[in-house]
Amino acid sequence: MTDPAPDETAPAESETSGEAAAPAESAPPELGEGEVRAAVEACLFASAEPVSAAALGRALSVDARAVARTLRELATEYAGASRGFELVEVAGGYQLTSREVFASYVERMGRQQGARRLSAAALETLALVAYRQPVQRAEIERVRGVSCGELLRSLLERGLVRIVGRAQEPGHPLLYGTTKGFLEHFGLKSIGELPRPRELKTKPGGAFDRPPAPPEENAKNEEGETGDEIESSEVPPPEGTEPASEEPEGADG
Repeated sequence: MTDPAPDETAPAESETSGEAAAPAESAPPELGEGEVRAAVEACLFASAEPVSAAALGRALSVDARAVARTLRELATEYAGASRGFELVEVAGGYQLTSREVFASYVERMGRQQGARRLSAAALETLALVAYRQPVQRAEIERVRGVSCGELLRSLLERGLVRIVGRAQEPGHPLLYGTTKGFLEHFGLKSIGELPRPRELKTKPGGAFDRPPAPPEENAKNEEGETGDEIESSEVPPPEGTEPASEEPEGADG
C-alpha cells in the first residue's frame, strides 16, 4: 500500500502555529527629481544631530554626491534669505540651527539645546582636555591648582568629555579626551578647528602652550571605579594606552 499524497491545499505550518508572520518592510517610493530637495530638508528637520551626505544618500536611495550638492545649495539659499535658521556644517555632518542673532529670543523661550551654561571652571577644565588630550586628571589639577573630579564627572555626564584609555605607567591612571558632542556644542567640524594658543594670545608658559607635565608617581583617587562603559566618539584612543570603560577617579571636589 502506498502512502497518500500530501494535501497540497493544507495550510502551511507557519499558518497553523498561531504565530503571525512579520510583515515585510516595504521600501519607500522612489523619489522624483524634484522631491530629493524636499526629502533632504525633511530629514534635516527631523534629525537632532548632524547628518552626513552619505547617511542622507543611504536613507533616500540617492547618490551621496547629489545629496552633497543639494546640501550646499540649501546652505547658500538659507544664508541669503531672511530666515531665522541656517544650515551649517558641523561635526562631520550638516544640521539646521537657529541663527545666532536670534539666540536671546530662543533662549527666552527655553527651547535652546544645551541651555545650561558651563561655568568658568568647567570651561577651563574642558579647554585643558581639548588642547592636551589624552590627558590625566592629575595633570589637569596640576595646571589649575585645584581638584577637578566633580567637574570631570559633570563633563562626562554632559557628553563633552570621555575616557579614552589608561596610561601605560604605574597605577594606570585614566586618560580623558573630547567627544563628538564637544564638536557639536562649539560648532566645530573637527578638533583641528580649535584656535591655536597664539591666536588666544596666551602668555608664555601658559596652560595651553607648554608641553604636558610628567604624571605624578602617586596617582590620586584610582579607587572606586565601577566599570560603567563610556560611549566612544570620533576621537580615537592614543597609541600605547589601554582601553578603559571605567568611571572617572573618585570625585572629591
